[in-house]
Amino acid sequence: MKIFSFFKNVVVLMWQRHHFLIPPKYWKKYFCSFIRKINNKREYLNPFVVKEYNTWLKTKTNVKEVSLAYKPLISFVIPVYNIEPEYLKDCLESILNQSYQNFEICLADDKSTNPDTIKTLKEYESKDSRIKVNYRKENGHISKATNTALEMVTGDYVALMDDDDILTVDALYQVAWAINKYKDIDFIYSDEDKQDMDGNYCEPHFKPDFSEYSFNGGNYICHFTAIKKSLLDEVGGFRHEYVGAQDFDLFLRCTEKAKHIYHIPEILYHWRKVPGSTADTIGNKNYAIENGKKAVEESLKRKGIDGYVTVPIKTTHYIVHYNLPVMPKISVIMIDNSKSSAIKNIRKFKDLNYKNLEIIVNYKELRGYENVIFSSETDINKLISLAKGEYILIVSGKISIKNADILKEMVGYASRDNVGVVGPKIYHYGKMIKSAGLILSNKYIYSDAFKDYFNDSYGLYGRLLVPYNYSALSDVFMMFSRRKYDEVGGFRNDVNFVLSSIDFCLKLISKNYQNILLSYLYVYQKDNKRIQLYQMLESEKDILRASWNLDDDKYYNNNLSKLYPFMLGVDDNEK
Repeated sequence: MKIFSFFKNVVVLMWQRHHFLIPPKYWKKYFCSFIRKINNKREYLNPFVVKEYNTWLKTKTNVKEVSLAYKPLISFVIPVYNIEPEYLKDCLESILNQSYQNFEICLADDKSTNPDTIKTLKEYESKDSRIKVNYRKENGHISKATNTALEMVTGDYVALMDDDDILTVDALYQVAWAINKYKDIDFIYSDEDKQDMDGNYCEPHFKPDFSEYSFNGGNYICHFTAIKKSLLDEVGGFRHEYVGAQDFDLFLRCTEKAKHIYHIPEILYHWRKVPGSTADTIGNKNYAIENGKKAVEESLKRKGIDGYVTVPIKTTHYIVHYNLPVMPKISVIMIDNSKSSAIKNIRKFKDLNYKNLEIIVNYKELRGYENVIFSSETDINKLISLAKGEYILIVSGKISIKNADILKEMVGYASRDNVGVVGPKIYHYGKMIKSAGLILSNKYIYSDAFKDYFNDSYGLYGRLLVPYNYSALSDVFMMFSRRKYDEVGGFRNDVNFVLSSIDFCLKLISKNYQNILLSYLYVYQKDNKRIQLYQMLESEKDILRASWNLDDDKYYNNNLSKLYPFMLGVDDNEK
């Protein structure tokens, strides 16, 4: 039985890495890794294993509710069309049973042909005076029906909900609490999961705080949302021409105007996987993909941004590319290189579709190369002081670049006024991901997101397909503007460069810049000069802990493990 259990655990661990095809020459490495993980105490649960997620969910308790000084009237807006009565009843009962009771329910029936749907609506309309129903004379689809429901709203905030989904009992209280705490709040969203047809909760989505560039890549906000009525009036409600992506289009317009966007890091919404719904499969609504792309393109136009949008795969994820009128000069600074790897790196840069660059190295033998500057300095700040470029690219170790347009894409993002550091995914052996952003914590300092996932993985909810916000990125291949470098005072020199680069990223965050992983780009790091976390002095780690609250990683979610990224942490000492 022990042998069976061992091999079962091996298969599970391989499945969690999203691939069964491991090159034979890496079996020994993976085999040893599996042994270590299996022998250690299990410190996480997999949120995408239904049994494990439901086990974790049962440990969650409702928040302790307190009296609220301000009790806003919150108006639910629900479009209805031919929904089965049992689902509609579950939806309405989950609202009526809320612990916070100052609400109204505005339903718009989009000329349903199912008599049981109409019967259920009339039953609830007579059951509670807070329930209001508009029976439309013609079918106008979801956007027009939702706008009809919006016309009935009398509350200060509008909560959006589908007619077959369910709220947790404290969902509305948590929204009202947030409104009380933050007086200027005008857009609120929560975490969510799905409910399958057997009643099991599954596929949880633990979201980051609002992340502008992540959101351009697709609607991760989705449910549960509550928006100030005045903000909805300002942006003009739903637009029928974006059907299938009407929520995404609305949220893009709202977040562009919102004063304060607040994320509640709790599962408050259960999205029911009714066969044929978007929750079941996006393939049932292919038009949503094209309309989502159109929504992002319109958002760029409203902001006056010169760019274009591509769809990486057939799903509702999008990549924004920024056009530049000229190609600014980039100063490439190579550190932790051997002479041979520096030569190879120089040759690789000559093959890219970007010629306006200079390369700074600390090997005098390389002075004869075109656009190469020699310096005997090893201090990163002194090397940067020699740079003449508007943008700085730090390259650590021997790298291999496969994307000919990588510098053009990176400069496009680094040139944005509110962007700090940008970088690609880092690969290592066997086309496995080495780092795709950093997850920060006081206890562990950092963990590499998606480490050892295969390069064709989509990542959690498409994170590895599109640009994504992170608090910090790997130091292996990082770009930033010289102006922003000067603004935050450069790199600190009392810790090693790995920690100093994290500190640099956080200084940019503190100045309201955003650090962006360009997940659609990647480089290989062939030789690893990068100092490992376990090799770092505790005194250096303590310097970083004293400077920053690393647990306050707003681009991650504290329900998730900091040691095993995107798993559910069950180690009490981890929090």
